Amino acid sequence: MSSSWQIAGRTAFVTGAARGIGKGIAERLHARGANVALVGLEPELLGENAERLGAKVVVVHPPFRWQRDYVRGFVEGMAKISEETDV
Repeated sequence: MSSSWQIAGRTAFVTGAARGIGKGIAERLHARGANVALVGLEPELLGENAERLGAKVVVVHPPFRWQRDYVRGFVEGMAKISEETDV
């Protein structure tokens, strides 16, 4: 797959990354060299996916019922792998 936009070294925030399309997108971005934040409602599956992918991956699973906590969890999780989010 060719692309004029390089993803290697960039940081992506992928929702629904526990399974299905979100998981596939996270895998593809990581395979192309992106830092990836796996976000979703199933922390066990997110953890398994992160372990399988290895380096440059973080799981973000804050309590969705509190928007402020969600944003804080996102920021703290992303800071573990990058200073900024690109995708």
